[in-house]
Amino acid sequence: MFGRLSLLQKTLMSFTMLGYISSFFLVAFMFFGALSFMTGEPSGINVFRLATDVAINFVLASGFTFAGVVALWKEKKAHHVFVVFFSALTIGILVSLSVCNGIIKVLRGKPMHWIVIRKKGNMEFLPDTYGLTTIKR
Repeated sequence: MFGRLSLLQKTLMSFTMLGYISSFFLVAFMFFGALSFMTGEPSGINVFRLATDVAINFVLASGFTFAGVVALWKEKKAHHVFVVFFSALTIGILVSLSVCNGIIKVLRGKPMHWIVIRKKGNMEFLPDTYGLTTIKR
């Protein structure tokens, strides 16, 4: 699958690719969770259990967000914590959906459309690197 690479290189490449595979699981969890919600037997909502489950899942899955908060604290930019926190909850899901969509398109042989984000240095660096004369908008 990986050609003539050492065992360490194959292991590191497999580990890196697991992040892309996890986007499929996220989409599947959201789909089957919504399906279960719509087709399940109606019952009362146990607010305490819901809050406890959400809190436990968040604590188990928020290591990267916690690291970001610690970094902001050390840089004396703690006033950005709430913005980073809420953006991590929304952008993470959108990025996972986009990655999953891109992987499905590639596997189906469909063309990928890439949007260059306007940032300092993109207009000078990207056209030379990829042989582009202009970037379509």
